[in-house]
Amino acid sequence: HRPGHHTPLENAYSIADVQALYAARAQGLPPSPNPPAGAADFITTIGGVSTNQVKEGRLPTLAELDAAVPHHPVYLSAGFVGPSATNTLGKAFFENVPPPTGPVTVGADGSIAASGLGTAGPTGQATLALRQTLTFAQHKQSVRDAMAYAASRGVTTDLDQGAFQATNTPADGAAHEDNFTRHLPFLAVYAEGEQRDAARASEGIIRLRINFLLWDSGPSVPIATQRIQNTFPFFGSDLVRTGAAGEFLADFPHYAGGNDVWMAAALKAASADWRAEVHSITPTDFQTEIQSFEAVNAQVPITDLRWVVAHVPHITEDHANRLKAVGGGVNLTPYQYFNTASPGGPPYRMLLDNGIPVGLSSDGPQIAPMNPWIHAYYATTGLNALGKPDQPRAADHQGGGAGPLHQRQHVVPGRGGREPARLDGGGSAGRRRRAERRLLQRCRQRPEETALATDRTRRHHRALRRNPLLGMTCPEPDTAAGVGIAREHG
Repeated sequence: HRPGHHTPLENAYSIADVQALYAARAQGLPPSPNPPAGAADFITTIGGVSTNQVKEGRLPTLAELDAAVPHHPVYLSAGFVGPSATNTLGKAFFENVPPPTGPVTVGADGSIAASGLGTAGPTGQATLALRQTLTFAQHKQSVRDAMAYAASRGVTTDLDQGAFQATNTPADGAAHEDNFTRHLPFLAVYAEGEQRDAARASEGIIRLRINFLLWDSGPSVPIATQRIQNTFPFFGSDLVRTGAAGEFLADFPHYAGGNDVWMAAALKAASADWRAEVHSITPTDFQTEIQSFEAVNAQVPITDLRWVVAHVPHITEDHANRLKAVGGGVNLTPYQYFNTASPGGPPYRMLLDNGIPVGLSSDGPQIAPMNPWIHAYYATTGLNALGKPDQPRAADHQGGGAGPLHQRQHVVPGRGGREPARLDGGGSAGRRRRAERRLLQRCRQRPEETALATDRTRRHHRALRRNPLLGMTCPEPDTAAGVGIAREHG
């Protein structure tokens, strides 16, 4: 849930680009009061942007933001915890936030210092100050804005992997939310869209698949126990459906497996026939995670549950083989496109050649672009946002191409817990893929936007003709290649 009128900057490559995107966003909004009253007055970008992507190598200054957006407050925050920047109206708001959240220290140039991950700081104060002004109606509008942007980029399914559990203090970052209430605005949007007289603007227009992040810190695992006992996995409609456990099975100190907290939660998930997903970001955590998958499988078989390790920038082929042996797959995340991590990206070529089930996702938009075409570009070329090859792993991209990633059996859940979301022409997703190909053929013949409503059966086709909730537009002419991609949301 992004406070304010969230404006993605993933396609900005200079300060001038940022100014142009903000100016365009402001054109559709009423002027802000002075001083601003809260998040509803702000144009915001919280995450999904990095100083590494713009040629100037920095965030815009107060003067540059004022020049682009003189009548609206702006809040631009990089990554999970900043640094951040604001303009004159935003500075007036943040410097007058009352204790204990504020006041927020803002530099004369509009700069707001970064917080630490999990520790309070100026960016944490600023983000919290905006969140504290949000109404439920504004939460729903944020959902609709996110759906509209996703659909505009061809993303038709959001795989929601939860968030860091919010403390409602300045120690929270962009990825902190209340995991027990965060889906209520989404559910409200879908429910309102199902009403017979619903306005098109109120409908839920993309699919949502909800994974439940488990965040226990002790071996009694009360969160995992209650979640698994009181949640139906893979339950819901074709638009919104519960999914699995992930992308954590335990809190951050225990996330990598090899401990009793992680093992207790994993065994509960496996015993209940749940799919599970974990994430790997270090040179060694994938080793303990895969070893722990094997330990679970020795007690409760998981070979047909399709457990997944995500990101895997450092995974080796021997561990990919071990993961494949217990029925697992990998969910590759090219967030290194922003050149914020080393090495540059997972070993695409090795994993494709290995034959392990492979998927491509974006990770949360705090850390990576949402646009699937950017991810396909990075996976294919190894070039980051500045057009430079990531080292030392650029060779891992050569000859791989995004096509095989999208055409292989994807590792995110399909209709049910064990139905692969295939993108290679088989299964229900294969039917969807063929429909997308037909759309793309029409796109090449007609430059104007084309509507597409696809689903699993003729019965659903008839229903969609009455209420076409799923929309897709033709991609730009130079990218009309077709994409099946799941976007993680945090």
